Amino acid sequence: MAILAECDICGNQHRVKDVMCGNVVRCKECGVQIKVQRENFITSDTFIEENGRLRRREPDQEAGPWPWIVMGLVSCLVTCAFIGAIWAFTILIRVH
Repeated sequence: MAILAECDICGNQHRVKDVMCGNVVRCKECGVQIKVQRENFITSDTFIEENGRLRRREPDQEAGPWPWIVMGLVSCLVTCAFIGAIWAFTILIRVH
């Protein structure tokens, strides 16, 4: 497993082995020392790779728009069923 070590000066990202956790590494770009921190373990749950760079995954990105779409469809179906029931009830009242 790898850990992300990102330079605060130049922004260069380094993937280092997990055995380096707690140690200090030097940035290959500018030479600044970077502390390798445990909370930067690279997994699909914690980071997303975009354009060759890693960025921390936001919690709400996992679900995407699908919960809202499903809730919208369910609410439409419930509303249509309710309107249909009222319409059927009024038809029955008029017939009798």
